[in-house]
Amino acid sequence: MLSKIEYRQWVRTAVALQPRIVLALTRRHRRERQSVLEDCSEDAIIKLIEKLEAGWVPEKLVAWLLGTAELCFRNEYRKNRRNTPMDELTAEVGTEDGGALQYLDGNEMAELFSRMHNADYRDAVRLTDYEGYSVKEAAEIMGKTSDAVYHYKERGQKEAARILVDELGYPPPSNYRAKQCKNKA
Repeated sequence: MLSKIEYRQWVRTAVALQPRIVLALTRRHRRERQSVLEDCSEDAIIKLIEKLEAGWVPEKLVAWLLGTAELCFRNEYRKNRRNTPMDELTAEVGTEDGGALQYLDGNEMAELFSRMHNADYRDAVRLTDYEGYSVKEAAEIMGKTSDAVYHYKERGQKEAARILVDELGYPPPSNYRAKQCKNKA
């Protein structure tokens, strides 16, 4: 068990290292907001304090803090990606009220789906976002796993946003980034 003096030294050292951890995360994830990276570094320090209170001491403090902050960032990133509905990806595309695929008429939908090159992406977007099936139901229809259909849906949504803006001439939404939506064929 750590003495109070050792405990305080570990915590002071960790807090002093926070700017280095944030800088290292910033170098790895340049596009992310600074506040997200700072939150992850603070979470790493909180986890360190919990571990110290339980009597555990890391061998290499900087490496442990950076690894823990990186894992925190990845978990936050994945959580946020899973919660991105189609309306956010194609918000404001071709509509005044900010809707997405449900506001396109049949001809526009046919044109959009005909321009999507990957059949799995097209089917996943059509079944989940247009026809209203859940990912699990779409997986049964497509004969794929739920995880695969989820990824097809995500990639298909990005491709749909790119097609709507770049090929069909709809105005881009505020969160549209052309680089991220380019299809790597």
